[in-house]
Amino acid sequence: RKIYDEYNDEVVELTKDELKIVRKLMKNQAPHTDFDPYPTYVDWFKWDDAKHPLSNAPEPKRRFIPSKWEAKKVVQYVRAIRNGSITFDKPKEEDDAYLLWEDDSGLTEKANHLAYVPAPKQKLPGHDESYNPPLEYIPTQEEINSYQLMYEEDRPKFIPKRFTSMRSIPAYENAMKESFERCLDLYLCPRVRRKRLNIDPESLKPKLPNKKELKPYPITCYIEYKGHEGAVTSISVEASGQWMASGSSDGTVRVWEVETGRCLRRWEIGEAVNCVTWNPLPDIHILAVSVGQDVLLLNTGLGDEEEQQRIKELLLVDSPKAPDET
Repeated sequence: RKIYDEYNDEVVELTKDELKIVRKLMKNQAPHTDFDPYPTYVDWFKWDDAKHPLSNAPEPKRRFIPSKWEAKKVVQYVRAIRNGSITFDKPKEEDDAYLLWEDDSGLTEKANHLAYVPAPKQKLPGHDESYNPPLEYIPTQEEINSYQLMYEEDRPKFIPKRFTSMRSIPAYENAMKESFERCLDLYLCPRVRRKRLNIDPESLKPKLPNKKELKPYPITCYIEYKGHEGAVTSISVEASGQWMASGSSDGTVRVWEVETGRCLRRWEIGEAVNCVTWNPLPDIHILAVSVGQDVLLLNTGLGDEEEQQRIKELLLVDSPKAPDET
C-alpha cells in the first residue's frame, strides 16, 4: 500500500477509501460512492403552456380575423392623400444624355466653381483634310518622296488625298488609337487648378544644433600647414600616415610631414592642380598629380636607396629609337 511520491519526495501509505477509488477508476467506474449511474427521469418540458408549437406548419387562412381598427386607419390615410395633406417626395430625375465634347464652360453649374478647367478642344479640319480637296493641296510624287528625307518632327502628319465619292474613302487607320489617347489625356489631366502654397523659405532650412551640445570637439589649433598662396584643391595622405600631399590653385604641389607640419618637398607645376593622390603601396612613394588634361607622376624622394632605385626603374621611359636607314 505504500507509494513513493516524486513531487513531494516522500513515501505515502494509501488508506482503504483511497484504494477503493483507485479500483473504481481502473474499472472505468465513477470514483464517488454516492454517484448514481441510473437516476430517475425528470420530464422538465411543460406541455400545457408551451410558447413554441411542436409543428412548423403555417396557420390556415380561415383562422385570420381582419382588424376593424386597421380598416378605419387605411380609410383615413386615403382621404388625406386625396385632400393633399399627405405628400410624397418626387423621384429624382435621371441625367439625360449630353454631348461629351460640348463647350460646357458657360453652364451655370460649372460657372460657380472657380477651379473648373474645361476640356481642351480639338483642332477643326481644314481644306487639306477634305476627301475632295482642291488640286493645289494635293502634293506631287516628288514632294512625297522629299517627305521621307525630312526629320520626323518636321514631316507633315497628314498627306491629303482626293477621292471621287465618299464610298471610296477607306476607314481611318488611327481612329481607335486617337480616341484612346484623347480619353487617356482627359483621364490623366488634372481638372483642378492647384493653388500655390505660400511657404516661408526660411522655415524649410534645418535648425542648427547648439555649439554646447556638440562638445567635446577641438577648440584650439594644433598644427598649421602654411606655404600655399592659393586655395588648396586636393589633399591626400600616404598609406603609413606619416606624409601628406596637397595641391593648390597657385600651381604648386607640396609634401608635408603630418606630425610637425614641415614642408618636405615642393614642385612648381605652372597650372592649377585638380587632384593629388598617393600610391596605395607603402613601399613605392609615387605621387600622381592631375593638371588640366595631363597626369604627372612625381618621385617624392622618400625611402631608402633600394626603394629609390626601384622607383627610378619604374619611372624610366626609354626614348624611341630612330629606325635604321636602309
